[in-house]
Amino acid sequence: MLFAGLALFCPCVMAVDKGYSIPLIDLAGETERQVVVDREKGQYLGHPTTVLLEDNRTMICVYPKGHGKGALVMKRSADGGKTWSDRLPTPANWATSRETPTIHRVVDAEGKKRLIVWSGLYPARLAVSEDDGLTWTGLEPVGDWGGCVVMGFVEPLRTGKGHYLAMFHDDGRFIRAEGAKTLTSTLYKTLSTDGGLTWSAPEAVWQGSDIHLCEPGCIRSPDGKQLAVLLRENRRLRNSHVIFSNDEGKTWTEPRELPGALTGDRHTAKYAPDSRLFVSFRDTTLDSPTKGDWVGWVGTYDDIVKGREGQYRVRLMDNRNGRDCAYPGVEVLPDGTFVVTTYGHWVKGESPFIVSVRFTMDELDAKAAKQGAEASGDEKPSQKAADASGLPASVDLRDKFDQWGLTPRQQGRRPTCSVFTVVAALEFALARKSGAGTELSVEYLNWAANRVTGRNEDHGQFFHNLLNAYGQHGICGEQDMPYRRRFNRELAPSETALARAKELREAGLEIHWINPLRPRRRLTNEKFAEIKRVLAAGWPVGAGSSHSRLLVGYRDDPEQPGGGVFFTKDSAPGAYAEVTYEFVKTAVGDVFWIEAL
Repeated sequence: MLFAGLALFCPCVMAVDKGYSIPLIDLAGETERQVVVDREKGQYLGHPTTVLLEDNRTMICVYPKGHGKGALVMKRSADGGKTWSDRLPTPANWATSRETPTIHRVVDAEGKKRLIVWSGLYPARLAVSEDDGLTWTGLEPVGDWGGCVVMGFVEPLRTGKGHYLAMFHDDGRFIRAEGAKTLTSTLYKTLSTDGGLTWSAPEAVWQGSDIHLCEPGCIRSPDGKQLAVLLRENRRLRNSHVIFSNDEGKTWTEPRELPGALTGDRHTAKYAPDSRLFVSFRDTTLDSPTKGDWVGWVGTYDDIVKGREGQYRVRLMDNRNGRDCAYPGVEVLPDGTFVVTTYGHWVKGESPFIVSVRFTMDELDAKAAKQGAEASGDEKPSQKAADASGLPASVDLRDKFDQWGLTPRQQGRRPTCSVFTVVAALEFALARKSGAGTELSVEYLNWAANRVTGRNEDHGQFFHNLLNAYGQHGICGEQDMPYRRRFNRELAPSETALARAKELREAGLEIHWINPLRPRRRLTNEKFAEIKRVLAAGWPVGAGSSHSRLLVGYRDDPEQPGGGVFFTKDSAPGAYAEVTYEFVKTAVGDVFWIEAL
């Protein structure tokens, strides 16, 4: 496999939420934004792909008459997608296409411009136009290989003029003529050095069976130095993933789970004029009110690199039949108008058809701002004014932790921040009850949570699973099952550890939820105030985000974003740290505390 390490930030980003907390903007009811590209009664029209030509007005859309497999149809727009031609003539063998098509603009080393259309399965085939799509060759095999969704993207490389990188995936059925389905998914890359006419034999970039990563979508960083590839997770066990390359696709990082806000199928991204990204995809987020719909994500490239949720989500249209919708394309006109096009079941009980939706970032921002203003006005002014009444300006529990010998511990390179957070809350509650501190076993609680979830992996845990694990299996001391710097799936607690854990399960602790895990879970003023009230009462508070931490105090400070800072016990650096009130209000999701009765 072609992987190279890339140290980006705390490994806890793997312990990501399955939902999202960023705002959701809904355009589904704004029919004035919608343009019907093609519709035929009783005929399934699916999986469109688009390209914007160099005049920045002409668009071509290609799509199959059927679910992936089916005769390819082509239409043309001369006005940036506002109106579309009738169906255009295509070569006869385009009727034999067996997989979702993709269309791309390529240029060779001599400056010759071409359009290419891919059609996948075995063998992968290619059609070429040298007159901006007016005439085309038939679909011709590019080699003795094939695959699914050929190609996920075609990206120009900086290794030379006419050099391109493309990726696709396969499960063993189509990579060769006599292929057979396996339980393994493989991500492949192929290269062209002649402007997209010929392509190298595929080379495996990643392979796995625990998760199935597929349908790659590429984004080049704003400075041009890095490639990020967003990937669908087709076992539906995890969020979507991302891999990075700093050497023009020669080597890639290990896949990393994305936030729930970016989880979906067939990610297709373009930059807005202000350098923000819009990513279109089918919503397959594990916990989402728009699951199965056509959605988009607005954020920055840096959000993707650092595992942040982004700015907001957009529901583009309401799909009325499961999750059968939402393949690309995405185009941006010179005035900043996005023209996004896909298929879906837009009318209940009728066959899917092709629709474009038009918008600008300014329009989306205005809707987000209005929605934020309305949300902030949900509570009565008198309630807001009373949120912090009677609370001290500063609370600090760090001395208590130190007094009981419960200083911060470091998680190392494992994604165990949530486990450390829950263990720290349990340690404090037991110490406050007994008057003496005892370090508890992070390794044991991680093992117990795997028993609760039915997994035996080290991909991070959620607070609710960890707290359920404590309720079912208890927890032992650190000395009974010490923390390992590397995860060992064979490791299990001793009989002594199990017996001690059973005792501590009956220690008389009570778990309180301030905010359980759920989508769109931005903290209300009342819940934010409750965090401060709990801290003022002398109990630390667990706060979940892309990285979990224990809040161990606060300090009001009008100079800080949101009006103050929370003190934290943070296992990433293994030290006390701080986060702003603004961060907790906007980025924290699930929140709990543990009381000793």
